[in-house]
Amino acid sequence: MVKFDSPVQTKYVENNSVVLHVSLPAERSEKVPVVIIAHYWGATDLKNESDMSDRLASRGIASIIIELPYHLSRTPYGTRSGQLAIEPDPYLIRKSMTQAVLDIRRTVDWAEFSGLFDNQKIGIVGTSLGAVVSSIAFGVEPRFSCYCSVLGGGDVAAILWSSSRLVKQREVLRNRGWKLDSLRKELVEIEPLNYLKKDDVRPAYFILARYDTVIPVESQRLLSESTGDKPKLWLDTGHYGGFLVQPSVQRTVANFFSETFRGIPFEPPSRLFAPTIRLASIAAFPTGLQVGVGLDLWKSNENADGFGTLMLTPKGPQGFIGYKLKGGFAIGVSITPKRSGPGILWNFVL
Repeated sequence: MVKFDSPVQTKYVENNSVVLHVSLPAERSEKVPVVIIAHYWGATDLKNESDMSDRLASRGIASIIIELPYHLSRTPYGTRSGQLAIEPDPYLIRKSMTQAVLDIRRTVDWAEFSGLFDNQKIGIVGTSLGAVVSSIAFGVEPRFSCYCSVLGGGDVAAILWSSSRLVKQREVLRNRGWKLDSLRKELVEIEPLNYLKKDDVRPAYFILARYDTVIPVESQRLLSESTGDKPKLWLDTGHYGGFLVQPSVQRTVANFFSETFRGIPFEPPSRLFAPTIRLASIAAFPTGLQVGVGLDLWKSNENADGFGTLMLTPKGPQGFIGYKLKGGFAIGVSITPKRSGPGILWNFVL
């Protein structure tokens, strides 16, 4: 573990130090490439990041996991990990994100002067919030040679305004008189799209989720197009369904860095089989109200505007074929072993 002062000092002592977890390949005869890894919002451990670190090490690549502001050992007493990283106050969000980016840049300083790494081969990868922060860092820090975003997004204000995970923060912002346009103006300094360039020749790789509501799909699309025509991989999941194929996702990320550092053009897999899982409530005639977990067996198109899902409910299996409405609702036909009838489904895709 490496620890040094953050370039941004806050009123919380715990948050004022940058904490790094450094991992080197077991066998090395010279300076090695290194990837900085930034975790997701609210992380309470670094298991996913440690697994990613192990995969990189198996390819001869070092890694530095950075604890983001207000997370893990940097969590102020009496708060949850990440709680203060995204508060319903644009000034505090801007300050937290700025600190995260400056912490990452200071981490690059440490990596360069440590003498352990090949300073021409420094990459960065982040997941969710970590991907948003990393995209800004990649845009402003020319010492990064490559970047990978896992479920990151652009248009930060739009994420705050529509994310299914930020309902409480959004309600407070609205009650305080904020609107999307004014929020965009207030957060312009931490908007990744203002720093990423379409003519940037540095390699980048984007992993996105087709049915994400935490980092909305349009925000993911905007980020993935911000550096030009770079490799992309779409998962048939929401924001959390990727955990079902996490080893495969981590493998393709590790392959990206391994091939990029060796000067080999990276080609992503055409797709990863990732099941589309729905947590749902269904009101149907004549079966009444049911809750269950559904697995999609059919989709009309890549956006799943029409879909067929097989649900497991407390009263047994139940099928639903329908078409999407707004707000997670769908209308269609409920099918049970004994009868069928019209139904309305509310669902959240993992």
